This record gives sequence, C-alpha cells and structure tokens, in this order.
Amino acid sequence: MHSKEIHQFTGFGENEMIYDISKNIAVGMDVYEGDPEVKVEEVFTIANDGFSLRRIEMSTHTGTHLDAPSHFFENGKSIDELSLALFFGKALVVETFDDEVPPGTTRLLGKNGYLSEKRAQELVENGLKLIGTVYPSIELDSTEIVHEILLGNGIIILENLVLREIKAGNYTLAAFPLKISGADGSPVRAVLMDDLCGSL
Repeated sequence: MHSKEIHQFTGFGENEMIYDISKNIAVGMDVYEGDPEVKVEEVFTIANDGFSLRRIEMSTHTGTHLDAPSHFFENGKSIDELSLALFFGKALVVETFDDEVPPGTTRLLGKNGYLSEKRAQELVENGLKLIGTVYPSIELDSTEIVHEILLGNGIIILENLVLREIKAGNYTLAAFPLKISGADGSPVRAVLMDDLCGSL
C-alpha cells in the first residue's frame, strides 16, 4: 500500500488541495487474479546511451484503472470512445455504497464495501455516470452481474483507488484514461481536489 500524496494546488486559489488517490504502477505489484504481471524494463540507460527509456508491459486493468462498457459487451464503447466529461467534475466520496446519495450525484466513490446487485440498480435509476471503489473489483464475487448492470447502463467503473485518508464529502475528480484505440479499460492517474467545479 502506498501513502496518500497531498500537494498544494495553486491553480484555483491559495487553500485548495489536490489528493493523489492512485496506486503506483511497479514491478511486483498486486494484479487481479489471472491478469498479466507488470513488467518494467530499462531499455536504454543514461550511462550507456546518454538517455533513459523504459518498456512497460501490463494489462489495461493495472493499478487504478477504468472499466469501459466494451470490457463486458462486445458492441460496448471502448475507452477512447467515451466522453472526457465523464472523468472530470464533481464527485461524492462516501464511507460505503449504502450511504445516502443525494439526487443528481453523477460520480460516486466508496471508501469501504462492495456494491450489491440491488444497490447497483438503484444507482442506475438515480442517474449515476461513474462509480469508484478501493478494491480491484466493484463486486465481491465473480458473478459479474454488477459489472453488467453498471456498464450495460453506461456507468463507468473506476477501481483500485486509494481513499483510506480521504474524508467523506464533495470533491472534484480528475481520472483521465490513456487514449488506447479499442481498449476495454485503461490505467489512470486519479486525483481529488477540493470541490471546485460547482455543478459539473
């Protein structure tokens, strides 16, 4: 586990803070059972070549990452086809997914617990657009029903967040994926900021 990084964020005023809620990508890190291990190899070195360059091998669901609809649906949108507006804007952090979620909430991040099938359906009906969890999967078992409910209704899933030191409340989320053509997901550098975006 990696400690939360907090940086002074000067772009919007003196008191706003930016919180790193992403896991480090490194050789030997935990990956979801059956997924490829992470490999990072230094191909060129400053000592031998005058510059450093690394080759990275990993899955599209490594570390803190997004699931696109095409992760479970053959004709679902891939990560590069999704609107960037999904990944930036107002987000609510809750202790568990069973906590009260105000109407109009579009991005929801849970600090504890998994999402049940019943709760997933309720959140679909409430108009959610993105949901995030600290676990490698949003659901406890491997039935994949919750994934199918969410992704089938266009709700993007953000997994493997680091939220243990984040207080429940409203923030601004930025979690942009890599623009990988046709990909079913992508690692992200997810951050929270003090709520700056109003109704975004």
